[in-house]
Amino acid sequence: MCYHHVMENKEFNIFEVLSINPATGFKAADIIATLKRRRNQFATNPARRAEFDWLKKIIPQVETNPDALLSIHAAEYATFQKKRREASRQELIDEAAIYVVDGVIDRDNLDFLVSKYSVFSHDEILDTIGAHLPVKALDDAIMRTIASHLVVVGKKNLYEVLELDFTCGQDEIQPRLDCFYNKWSSRAISHEKEAMITLLGYCKTVLADASARACYDNALLEPMQLAVERLAGSSTRAITKRQMDALLRLCDNAGVPREVAIRQIIIVAARHQVAVENVSKPNSRSQTQSGLDDDSQRWQLSLNCQRLLSDFFFI
Repeated sequence: MCYHHVMENKEFNIFEVLSINPATGFKAADIIATLKRRRNQFATNPARRAEFDWLKKIIPQVETNPDALLSIHAAEYATFQKKRREASRQELIDEAAIYVVDGVIDRDNLDFLVSKYSVFSHDEILDTIGAHLPVKALDDAIMRTIASHLVVVGKKNLYEVLELDFTCGQDEIQPRLDCFYNKWSSRAISHEKEAMITLLGYCKTVLADASARACYDNALLEPMQLAVERLAGSSTRAITKRQMDALLRLCDNAGVPREVAIRQIIIVAARHQVAVENVSKPNSRSQTQSGLDDDSQRWQLSLNCQRLLSDFFFI
């Protein structure tokens, strides 16, 4: 923390000067003792004259009424931090504009942003700048193995194995994975248990890893994407109501929720400049599942460009 931070009333903040985050907890006696040490440090430093004068004044006030005064400074500190975070967020968005191309940012540039804007986590930065890392396709052999085991347990995808929604947060996966592994590992040996344990292993290597999860999500949508590409070669370059129903069935076969499927079909169609007949374009989060935009990012589609394009291709 910078000792030179000055509040709106031109007074310093106790927690700023001491480089202490009050949210982590503190004791009044420790704060007072630290203030006195800091006062002694600044006494012979001309560059710290303003802080020294302020410390001489504030220490007796804290000693007289520590709870009230420290509560005020703690609240002010929280306000400062919130303002700084918002300023950093906007600065991050502005700087990331030169690193994000078609919704994709490479690992080196992301690592640079993470180190520079350490107040944000890796996932927070990706969410803030609306980008994802380059996604490589999952090996076909892995997808075939997963599919064969899904048949045994009667599930359509790995999300159903963990009984999670497509829009679940990344932090929801590992706890559910641990729960299901404990549940199934204690069961008697059976063909179903063997398949489930294998699938849980793929849940760990595929879903619990954000990049691999993006690959998997994209693979689930690939049959629909290929179908739209074929329709793009037709003379009408349009998706009829009957064809839309067929595309939705392809997505349903993979366990993709209808709301997510509609959004993705529209985006892929826009990318290939194919019109969509008699379908309203989802234009607000209230019309779709919560977290839909996050899923769209995972599915490696260049959303910003494609959503702009989609405005032009509705009949």
